[in-house]
Amino acid sequence: MSLNIYMGYDRAGGPETGAVLVFARTAKEARRLTWHEAPWPWQSWLDVAVRRLRERDHLYAQADAQKLAADEPHVIDNPRSCGDCECWDSPIGDDGLCPSCRELAEEAAT
Repeated sequence: MSLNIYMGYDRAGGPETGAVLVFARTAKEARRLTWHEAPWPWQSWLDVAVRRLRERDHLYAQADAQKLAADEPHVIDNPRSCGDCECWDSPIGDDGLCPSCRELAEEAAT
């Protein structure tokens, strides 16, 4: 598989203000895809940054299966995220939570 996983976001706001999941060959390609395909209303002044997400193979499950099979770079603008913290770079369990939020919920329940 030649597509790497990236997080694309506005450099000034950081990924906390919104991020997209990008499948691309290079960081340059990921930035271009983020710029052209991200659905942000402030795109005219967006300073795109990308971060490669290593050791996050679980995110391939969120890719467009046909595009992934065809090795076609693409953007997922609304990846499945944690129901509590809204992060999506960690595995989301059947309960809809990431490992950190699940641990906090379990501690709060005891």
